Amino acid sequence: MEREAAEREAAQAFVRDAQRYELAEVQLRQQLARVPTSIELAAALEWSVEHVDTVAEMLAEARALNDETLLPYLDDADDSDGDGDEPD
Repeated sequence: MEREAAEREAAQAFVRDAQRYELAEVQLRQQLARVPTSIELAAALEWSVEHVDTVAEMLAEARALNDETLLPYLDDADDSDGDGDEPD
């Protein structure tokens, strides 16, 4: 029971960190007119650079997994006439 609670808490912490990371990244990108560095994000978030890099990596992996999950559905949508060929 304690293990499940700890896992749930860790997942919630990651979601919070991911949301804060994305918000800071968007704000800095708008302010700087470029992609912010890990150092700039760490300063804005008051995190270590290592934590910024870890969250960024986990977010990239989650996005890639999500993209892989959606690809079969997108491929089916491209073949909307159902003949198995490329769209006309």
